[in-house]
Amino acid sequence: MQKYICSENGDITVLTMGVMIACISILLGVICIANIAYKRVELQLKADRAAYAAGAYMAHVHYMVAQYNRDLHEAFLRLQSDFSTFTQQHKAAAKKRYNRYVDEKERAIEKMNYAITTMPDIAKYIAGQMMHLYSPRAHIELNVIGQIELYKSLYSDQNISLPFHLVDGNFVDPEDKQSTQMTALSYMAKKIKPSPILIIHAVNPIQSILKLSTDPIIVSAKSVSAVIGGNIDIRRENKKVAYQPILMRD
Repeated sequence: MQKYICSENGDITVLTMGVMIACISILLGVICIANIAYKRVELQLKADRAAYAAGAYMAHVHYMVAQYNRDLHEAFLRLQSDFSTFTQQHKAAAKKRYNRYVDEKERAIEKMNYAITTMPDIAKYIAGQMMHLYSPRAHIELNVIGQIELYKSLYSDQNISLPFHLVDGNFVDPEDKQSTQMTALSYMAKKIKPSPILIIHAVNPIQSILKLSTDPIIVSAKSVSAVIGGNIDIRRENKKVAYQPILMRD
């Protein structure tokens, strides 16, 4: 062994160079794999941020729908109070109060429907803009599944009958139906089946550090945003990412 080490024919040099080349190759391979893993995690975090932003908007839509529904209910309560307080109202006054309620009801329902129908496109726009901002080379697929549905007669307490009172021997009848009562909508019932979710699938081509091939390496990420109550639930495939609940305000 000592003779081999002390020899001057260059065998040790060749062996050392071979070991160094192997170590460098392994190191470059580790760096390449680490870079791919880093790019994958980076893309995943960007997808999560975009999904969270879209989820925040969808949560805000839930809040707005609830607020508009309360506006509708408050309009009904005012009408109910008018017809129970002003017992000696004439027909023109009763019809004016009723028409005011109808206008408020229609505005509230129109706002609810607009917020619901535009929610998928706006949520996808928000997520898409964030992904293009932070990862402009990524190819993105966006999809929204599920929707909020509103019903006028899902529950028995939604439509309330309000009685009219006798004035000068005639029934006050704002709807001109010649009846002694009127039915008014108290609130809209909301059903969410399934809960709206936004799905982001991002694919990003990256170049290998070793540059052994001209073909790019593809990294991908998937993030799913769901609104459950006041919480935004972010999922990656079958894994769940914990985010703090947010309080939506005007």
